Amino acid sequence: MTHEEYLESPWQRQLNFTSIGQSKANMEHLLNNKTLGILWSLHREEQVVVGFGFMNVIRTYNYFEITYYASAT
Repeated sequence: MTHEEYLESPWQRQLNFTSIGQSKANMEHLLNNKTLGILWSLHREEQVVVGFGFMNVIRTYNYFEITYYASAT
């Protein structure tokens, strides 16, 4: 599943990305930062396990918080 497919999936309704995470260009820019790259890697690792859950990465000012949501299925 690509990032674009993921954002268009029903799971996206449970995501709360801020505007900085809405585009591929913005995500590539964030990946230039090692810490954010690790957070995004965790997110991408989890997003393919749709039957179990996904990582929700929310940018708030200058820090990120990660919330794990279990799948209802």
